[in-house]
Amino acid sequence: GGALLSSALSDLIRLSARTTMRLPILVLLLRSAQPQFHAQTSIFVDDREVLITANLLHEDPLNVGKQACDELHIGEPQGELRDGRPRCATLIADELAESIFCNVSARGALEEAMREKGLEGPRGAFRFYHGTNYFDSEEYELLRQLFLRLGYVECLSGERMGGAEDAIWLLGHFDEHALFYANLAKHTVANALPNPQLLGTKDNLYRLLDRLRDAVGDRATKFLPRTWLPDDIARERALSKSDRLGGLWLRKDPGQELGAGIKLITRWSELEGCANCILQRYVDRPFLLNDAAAGVVDAKFSFGVYISVSSLAPLEVWIHREMLVLLATYPYSGYGDSETDHGEDGDLLAHLTNGLVNQRLAGDAFDAAERVWTTDRLLKHFEQAGVAWSDVEDQIREAATMVFLASREPLLESRSKARTEGHLFCHWRLDFLLDADARAWLLEVEIVPSTGTIGGVDEVIKTSVLRDVLALNGVGGPPSQLEAEYPWLNGETWTDLASPAEPPNTLTPTPDAPLALFGDDAERMAAQEAWNLLEERGDALRFDAPSMETIGRYEARSRRRGGYRPLIPVPRGVEGFDGKMRAPAPRDDDLAELFLARGAIAADFALDRWVSGTRLSSAKDAEPFVSYETLDAA
Repeated sequence: GGALLSSALSDLIRLSARTTMRLPILVLLLRSAQPQFHAQTSIFVDDREVLITANLLHEDPLNVGKQACDELHIGEPQGELRDGRPRCATLIADELAESIFCNVSARGALEEAMREKGLEGPRGAFRFYHGTNYFDSEEYELLRQLFLRLGYVECLSGERMGGAEDAIWLLGHFDEHALFYANLAKHTVANALPNPQLLGTKDNLYRLLDRLRDAVGDRATKFLPRTWLPDDIARERALSKSDRLGGLWLRKDPGQELGAGIKLITRWSELEGCANCILQRYVDRPFLLNDAAAGVVDAKFSFGVYISVSSLAPLEVWIHREMLVLLATYPYSGYGDSETDHGEDGDLLAHLTNGLVNQRLAGDAFDAAERVWTTDRLLKHFEQAGVAWSDVEDQIREAATMVFLASREPLLESRSKARTEGHLFCHWRLDFLLDADARAWLLEVEIVPSTGTIGGVDEVIKTSVLRDVLALNGVGGPPSQLEAEYPWLNGETWTDLASPAEPPNTLTPTPDAPLALFGDDAERMAAQEAWNLLEERGDALRFDAPSMETIGRYEARSRRRGGYRPLIPVPRGVEGFDGKMRAPAPRDDDLAELFLARGAIAADFALDRWVSGTRLSSAKDAEPFVSYETLDAA
């Protein structure tokens, strides 16, 4: 339809759309001396078709939708969407916006006309991409408000693309052959690295790390609890002379998520009916949290560390300082190798920290305000308990680095097969458990971490992280209106004053990045500044043009990273979650060299040379950097 929209004086294009209301779209574009952009949609009321028209140069689609629904007396039968917006008006508004702002040809003509008239349009357009089961999902509530806060307009959600989307948020994942990638426009940003299940299922993750162990030794898997895959289970069960496993184990079904498929077991017979399950030795001496003022007594906890991969070639991995700390509902009192049914809800809620599981099973006993902690609160608790956070963070960094050493090559191969020039990134979470000796154990990699919320502390944490992951990957800026959603994102410290906790939950997000840090101009400016610095140091000739483009993109992202800290390329100075700068731990000082020796490409070497700083003129790197082709050939 793009060619027709831009050619005829009054072409009528019928576009099909499938929504709850089944609204066929009619788009009318009139181009003359006084251009008018009319978006039309029709709805059926008592078998009568009613046309609704909006001139998007002057009218807000949502207001048009509200007026139409009021005049047609459409209200309560249609109800509200999950976030409180009226269903009728919202669907009409989305249809109208879809036809102009989300259609690549129509939007281009509209923006040109608005510039001629000195009018300011939306900063961009976003779409939630999902299957039919996820329409109006709670997973979109926080993200929608963050996009609207920036002045973006929403396109219709679902399995569709119009070519004009600036950002697409995918609920789920695809392999590299999905048509999604072929249809993704070059300027579009999407959280859609292909084939993340390579490390997102527990059995695949273990296989990747076990393979890495052959090359780097036990450090590749020392952070994993003892794990048996189905073949291991069959072998060990054949050797066992009794039904007892010996100790407590977690039975996990790799194909299930959100806490489903997890069971605490002590006997082989409890594996019946789960042929693909894996077994993981239960960490039976967990570190416990106590806060008597808040009613927290001997609570087992896990902490989720948010990760974003902004590039695979070169590999750029960022780790967010704001963790999602989840506490079990009931006190932990250990376990006994007895006939206890570990599947009982009360028993599970002392062992499992999954927020959805605890909320579902505990009901009114689940206190969302005290069962979710911020990083600040956890670090202060550690300080009071005499635990050195820097030691814990070093373990987290090494484990996360090993995960990407193990998965980088297969992920890069999948990315190269996904035929798209769009910018792909990921929003993942690594879930850890701390034992009584302050040793961190990696439980799993969440490739589709929940973006929905139970409110309170959970909402503050997730909006801070989601705001930052969007900005890091090119979608951000200050709010488009003064009274925007999420006032705690203004850079000031947020404190949960309603809680009696001591210390309380606090969070200090970074201020919104200025608009000047986004777009191609920001990358070119960052590259030029890097080049100027290299010239001053006499190192400019060591970097070719593609290297400087790589550095420019990395530096632009670094300046708008918010709460993210660099993980790969491995920094030579660590900015800890506690805000302190320090050198890497002695056991981690070879991570950079280890990464470069494990499938690194030319762009990785160039970026590592840049971030290492002091290594730019070292004897080790004395050979000049000639070109990507030369290094790739080598």
